[in-house]
Amino acid sequence: MRNFTSVKKGEYNGELACYIIVENGITSHVPLDTNNADYQAILDWVAAGNTIAEAD
Repeated sequence: MRNFTSVKKGEYNGELACYIIVENGITSHVPLDTNNADYQAILDWVAAGNTIAEAD
């Protein structure tokens, strides 16, 4: 399992648009695409008991 420092929701006009991850000091935006490997890693991370933070 990947070791994210944080995962939070990214919103656009009040709608969930992506997830913003921090991993190894690098911030990335992950699209809401079930075929995306980073998106799948987020689902695994949540299944392991972690929580996605709300958007700022």
